Amino acid sequence: MADAYAFTVLGWSKWVKLDLSPYAHIIAYMDRVGARPAVKATLEKEGLTAG
Repeated sequence: MADAYAFTVLGWSKWVKLDLSPYAHIIAYMDRVGARPAVKATLEKEGLTAG
């Protein structure tokens, strides 16, 4: 549950123009969670992917 919430809230950073680049560990976390098949499928279903 914590991963789902953290991924969602941290994902808002792009919408509010918050630069996370100084936080490499957070970017790596977002990449790991975003690579999960269930997360990819959900993002696609919700229309939240670039592709």
